[in-house]
Amino acid sequence: MRNRFNQIAVVELAPALASGSVVDVITNAAFDVPTTLARHGSAL
Repeated sequence: MRNRFNQIAVVELAPALASGSVVDVITNAAFDVPTTLARHGSAL
């Protein structure tokens, strides 16, 4: 979460989950300081 920027960074994790890379950034005019993530299937 990049809450003050009203963005959600999409991070692809390495197989061991010890590191990751930002692969996308989601923005939306409806975001109002996003602060919480939820699991949905295999995604957050």
